[in-house]
Amino acid sequence: MDLATRVLELESENSALQRTVDALIKRMDGLLDSASNQFDTFSKSVTLQQIVGRRTQELARITEDARNEAARRRKAEELMRSERRLLSSVLLHIPHLISWKDLSGAYLGCNRSFAQAVGLSDPEAIKGLHDQNLDWQPAQPELSFQREHDVLFARLPITDSEEAFVSVDGHVHTYLVSTVPMHNGESQLTGVLSIYADITDRKNLESQLLHAQKLESIGQLAAGIAHEINTPAQYVSDNIRFILDEFHDIMRILKLFESLLCASSPERSWEDRQAEMKLALDAADYNYLINEIPCALEQSVEGIGRIAHIVKAMKDFSHPGSGVKERADLNQAIESTATVCSNRWKVVSDLVLDLDPQLPNVPCLISEINQAILNIIVNAADAIESRYKQTGTKGTITITTRQVDDHVVAEFTDNGGGIPQSIRHKIFDPFFTTKDVGKGTGQGLAISRDVIVQKHGGSLDCSVNEGESTTFRILLPLNAEMRHSRVA
Repeated sequence: MDLATRVLELESENSALQRTVDALIKRMDGLLDSASNQFDTFSKSVTLQQIVGRRTQELARITEDARNEAARRRKAEELMRSERRLLSSVLLHIPHLISWKDLSGAYLGCNRSFAQAVGLSDPEAIKGLHDQNLDWQPAQPELSFQREHDVLFARLPITDSEEAFVSVDGHVHTYLVSTVPMHNGESQLTGVLSIYADITDRKNLESQLLHAQKLESIGQLAAGIAHEINTPAQYVSDNIRFILDEFHDIMRILKLFESLLCASSPERSWEDRQAEMKLALDAADYNYLINEIPCALEQSVEGIGRIAHIVKAMKDFSHPGSGVKERADLNQAIESTATVCSNRWKVVSDLVLDLDPQLPNVPCLISEINQAILNIIVNAADAIESRYKQTGTKGTITITTRQVDDHVVAEFTDNGGGIPQSIRHKIFDPFFTTKDVGKGTGQGLAISRDVIVQKHGGSLDCSVNEGESTTFRILLPLNAEMRHSRVA
């Protein structure tokens, strides 16, 4: 029974009791005036009057409670309406795209930003539609489906899933998508709510900055790269100049052969012709030429091949990439990057490559992986240089690759003396460096970790043999396309 009904009943009872009291009082007045005064009737009337008084007080209290409850409910309803207006305003003006679906994948609603993104003029028009009914489509539908399926299955949010969508105008936009489960008042799962933050401009800027950083790295290594190219170019040039100089002597010998074999030439004995040929061959140092010219040609071919290898490595390293994860050869990436920065390590260390030839291709942003590898190799060379610069001996950098379950592992070990325990916890902090002022920015390992962990769902760990060596271990998943960041 609600409060209003109870109040009406009490008022009705009170009215009936009041009428009874009035009748009894009237009766009592008549009895008091008569000679036959009856005290019992008077007592009953007094008792009824007390009951009515108590009921009247109870009714007044309940009425007051009802007024207070009504006022509280009015305030609660006004607060609820205010909160709804605020929520509607937030949904209307928030720049992110927001939508919510039921368990079948049908849209229950969206904000105006989402409606505009999918080509609808009114957010109400999305109700009942499915993704396939919209012009706005995910570039990888299976990734979006898996995200929503995982949220419904685990009943846990998935945050910051980076996904691409093809907009109604045909352009590809990149979003950070966060999806959370929705429940009703009885904690029953009713669907999912997704928030899309457009990071297309940020991704483009990151790509440009990363490409600029690669070019900056190449610029810093330019002198060494020029030296690497200059050495084979120099002996190619010397060999070609040698062949060109000797070519004139060879032509004189060929012309002499031609004249001696010509039918119209004057008759001469074989001995005379043989003597003349011998003089020409001795003058040209024929025995020297037949040994040196093939060597010069082989060296020239080797030098040109070396130059082509360096140029290809630079091209592979500096390639801006597609911005989308593609399967790439990690071994080739390591070899190309090691070639590009060879002037940094070859003077202070030997490089040992133990690369698994059966290593599967890894889904990755290969240009960013190249940059991470470069940072690790250069840091290893710097550590070795600091340890051995006074000894005149070389250190060793060893790089190995292998597959472990559904991951590939790349390990970079240098015998540069390890990292002191006191600073080991800081090595991945931005701008932390142990190098001299003007040498490095302290961003190398911080960038490498961001690339490996945040962008590829892998790990970058460091283990130290105090006073001896340091090993950086990169772990990259072979199923990186389907990885999400989860929160409890």
